[in-house]
Amino acid sequence: KNKAVATSTPTKTKSATSKQQQSTKESDKNDDQSTASSSIPPHVIQKLQAATKSQYSMVVLGHVDAGKSTLMGQLLLQTNHVSQRLVSKLEKEASQIGKGSFALAWVLDSHENERERGVTMEIAMKALRTTKRSITILDAPGHAELVPTMMTGTAMADVGLLVVSAPPSEFEAGFGTTNNKSNNSGATAKGQTREHVTLARGLGVGQLVVAVNKMDLVGYSQQRFDEICRKLKPFLKQVGFLPKRTTFVPVSGYNGINIMPTSTTTNTKNDKKLPKELASWYKDGKPSLLDALNNVDEPYHIKEISNAANKPLRCIIMDVYREGKYVLVQCRVVQGTCQVGEKLLVNPMDQQVQLSRMEHPSTASMSMEHVMNTGTSDDDSSSSVDRTKYAIAGDLPTFSLVGMDAATAQRLGPGQVLSHVTMRPPISRKAQVQLVVLELSSGNPNSSVPIIRGAQLLLHMHSMDLPVIVSKLQSVTPKGATRPVDKPRILSGGSHAIVELLTKRPICIDAFEKCRALGRVVLRRGGRTVAMGIVEKVLDYN
Repeated sequence: KNKAVATSTPTKTKSATSKQQQSTKESDKNDDQSTASSSIPPHVIQKLQAATKSQYSMVVLGHVDAGKSTLMGQLLLQTNHVSQRLVSKLEKEASQIGKGSFALAWVLDSHENERERGVTMEIAMKALRTTKRSITILDAPGHAELVPTMMTGTAMADVGLLVVSAPPSEFEAGFGTTNNKSNNSGATAKGQTREHVTLARGLGVGQLVVAVNKMDLVGYSQQRFDEICRKLKPFLKQVGFLPKRTTFVPVSGYNGINIMPTSTTTNTKNDKKLPKELASWYKDGKPSLLDALNNVDEPYHIKEISNAANKPLRCIIMDVYREGKYVLVQCRVVQGTCQVGEKLLVNPMDQQVQLSRMEHPSTASMSMEHVMNTGTSDDDSSSSVDRTKYAIAGDLPTFSLVGMDAATAQRLGPGQVLSHVTMRPPISRKAQVQLVVLELSSGNPNSSVPIIRGAQLLLHMHSMDLPVIVSKLQSVTPKGATRPVDKPRILSGGSHAIVELLTKRPICIDAFEKCRALGRVVLRRGGRTVAMGIVEKVLDYN
């Protein structure tokens, strides 16, 4: 659905594009001199900052059949966000089609085709409130064919929850180290663990919780847990996840083991004591899954919240729906603030709209059982400010937009950016980018093909993907070298390079230092990631 909407966006004429670029230059100059044009009073912004400081969004990553949705269903059950009555109902329905073990996964996999196939196919969004955090869970699909959908969810996230499967060969299949006779390298190229982790880091996820799932199927073996950690840690560090911002937790999603801290579980029906096989070595204050989620470091968007009053609004559209006279857009506010009633600009369409209403995942109703058992409700942290009127950096709201005709509404799509009318983002087809070219990997056959001038790749930025041409190789620092080489002929794996990229149509793009979300790029070829990097500067292109 995302792709269909996105590709319906037409390319503007040359004269329109030229006019658009001229207005962008003027607004870009104003960005350095002006404050955000939102009319939200400063005292309201301070309350929003306090109300949202503990919130973050988390994407659930991992190879297909790692048990991601079942683990999340168990987490929601044990934290009383879903009732045992609902799970029992789902168990009955799942058993009728021979999928009784999928009941917990069905808490998130709500579409009929997902339940029939037994796999996640779309991003499922659920709110999780704990005594410390307000978390938006984004359950992403694990199939290789659904990586673009997974990337959309990842682009909305601050934190990643990587789920890997502990049983013999299952972890190796996902990580790309299973023997495969059809592959001369001796490893499968279809495992999605590496790809998901690489994409997550390239799209801005800064920290990772690794849940080693299905530990019950290996007898809660410390040796197997340590082996998986030993294999993952060097790769995670190489991709860019710092060891101090990575936590490993052994769990059993299906049996509900080590989901909650056993000493503080409030619902005795959900209280899952650690089996003696696990308790014999996993002790001395080591975290449960909920502990790890509560203790993540402050996400980067918190810094954006602190500067929200003097940064221009940048709100990335992730998906588009229609509801009567309203056009609903699911989006991520990456910087700035906005409020209901304001006039906004859809970029690069140059279309004014009015923000009629909004809804946040955290304002969805929770069961009374959750409120009674945790002592929290959606109003606790924001009782002094109406969250249905305001959005601030880090939010994942759904906006209702009015003020456009049907033809214009059809052109709305993922990857477009909402801004205030007088402070639009830069729009161009060309940018200078600092790239890291991924090394040759047995799990990534496309990385064996060097990048040359004129190479045609697929550019991914947040929720957008479109063809791009490497129009210029400016310099490269080969792996192991200390000095760059100007005007190289090729870019090989492990090198750092400065290149110019040319897209087929104008897009919203900005220097990384000005707007991180509009300044991160991932380049893919043949279904695999070959490079990722940041935008150094936006270039004019006529």
